[in-house]
Amino acid sequence: MNNDHHLVIGGNGFLGRVLVHKLLEKNIPVKVIDITPSQLPPTVAYLQKNILDLTTNDLLFFENVTVPE
Repeated sequence: MNNDHHLVIGGNGFLGRVLVHKLLEKNIPVKVIDITPSQLPPTVAYLQKNILDLTTNDLLFFENVTVPE
């Protein structure tokens, strides 16, 4: 398996948490961006930020994110 992560925007909400846990069950690395404090396992890369307020420095968080072709 490669090191590509799946990005879940709003992953701290009800549906997002279900999706994140399903991905983790399949050993798929996950990155989450959400405006609220994390309620997810510490193995999840988490950026607490409003997606509308991203800065250039935040772009590093998106390294190794899977982009479908």
